[in-house]
Amino acid sequence: MKQFDAVSLRKSRGVMTPAFLRSAERFPWGVTIVAFTLTVQVFLASVSYAQLIVPKEVPLQKSPSSSGIVEPKPNENSITKGKVQKDKRVSAPSPVLPIVGGLLVSVNVEKANVKINGKDMGTATAEEPLRLEKLPAGDVTVEVSADGYEPLSKPVKIAEGKRTQEPFNLEKAKVEQEQPSAPSKQTEQGGETQAGETITIQLPGGIPLDLVWVPPGSLEMGNKLSAKQLMSTYGGNLEWYQNAYPLHKVTISHGFWLGKYEVTQGQWQAVMGTTPWKGQKSVPDDPDAPVVCVNWEDVQGFCRKAGQGTRLPSEAEWEYACQAGSRGEYCFGDSESELSNYAWYGKNTKAGEKRVHVVGQKQPNTWGLYDMHGNVSEWCQDWSHDSYDGAPTDGSAWESPSTQESSIGSCRVVRGGSFSHGAGTCRSSNRCAGQPACPQSFVGFRLLRTP
Repeated sequence: MKQFDAVSLRKSRGVMTPAFLRSAERFPWGVTIVAFTLTVQVFLASVSYAQLIVPKEVPLQKSPSSSGIVEPKPNENSITKGKVQKDKRVSAPSPVLPIVGGLLVSVNVEKANVKINGKDMGTATAEEPLRLEKLPAGDVTVEVSADGYEPLSKPVKIAEGKRTQEPFNLEKAKVEQEQPSAPSKQTEQGGETQAGETITIQLPGGIPLDLVWVPPGSLEMGNKLSAKQLMSTYGGNLEWYQNAYPLHKVTISHGFWLGKYEVTQGQWQAVMGTTPWKGQKSVPDDPDAPVVCVNWEDVQGFCRKAGQGTRLPSEAEWEYACQAGSRGEYCFGDSESELSNYAWYGKNTKAGEKRVHVVGQKQPNTWGLYDMHGNVSEWCQDWSHDSYDGAPTDGSAWESPSTQESSIGSCRVVRGGSFSHGAGTCRSSNRCAGQPACPQSFVGFRLLRTP
């Protein structure tokens, strides 16, 4: 019988032999290589599968807890016993953010210290309020203090997510005066009295009136700049400034006592028994606020009842006392940027508020007189005129009415500007006028007492 080898037999049966077996038949050592390769692949596959089945061991980690260790964390989506296990690690709680708010502290003085619950928080000024952020919401106690003023403390609620605004209006510290209620003869004659010295007299009703000594001297009275220069600086029109020319020298040979503050509501009510300011939206009902809504004729009645040589100042006496030796537009110089330190006027009061302020909250001039600029305008004794032509040069009041046909010819002089006026009207030399029988909610007065 004819012998057939394996290859011949397969060919005879029409069986197709795979290529790698045919290669192996031609190269017998190739079988060994193929077998070895398959064995390695099977081994690697089994190792990979084993890694999926058996979770990788995680070493223990130290923890700041009292036990010193924490449990190992399983791999995310690890496979145990052929089942998919979801990661059950516990997320750390989100931090609790504090509930906070803000506070805006405004003051009426040049510089004030601010404390919250006894802790220093910074300083506030009349121009720049103190802004505090990220304060814990809730009730706190805010204390504001300044040199020469009574400290003010009050509870404030800090609202969550909001800035609370809180104004602090400090009052001037009250200093007991040890001087006699009436000046001595030596003081009356101005013997040893220095500019700015203060006495206190008693008005009817037992209410005190503080007076400041104004020494004799001279001044250049009237506008120092041209009307065009003033209009360019302060606005308005030329007519506003033209009544304060020509610039002229006035010599005041006598010293006098002038009210340290504008006459207050408390003093007016004690002497006159009336409250003409009642019902005015811009006027607080406060015994230490200046009296307003009184006309020139009412003031003459007050002086008669007050007695003791009291009267209204002439406009020359008023301007001389306001300047207090200064040659600038204001008692402190020419810079309008400083006016807020000395005056309540149009730029630091707001419509709708109680714009008349308690006396003595701003800085005084060199002689210790308060509110000569702003707060309320002040009646003077003089009739109003269109210019200084023919005006007295000895400091006395101009008691003869104007003969010129003018709208101000029947008016009395008003000085100082008020809470509603601009910086130009608050200048020492600015002249305004008012009908003597017409009261205004922004016009008051201060008393002069002759020695």
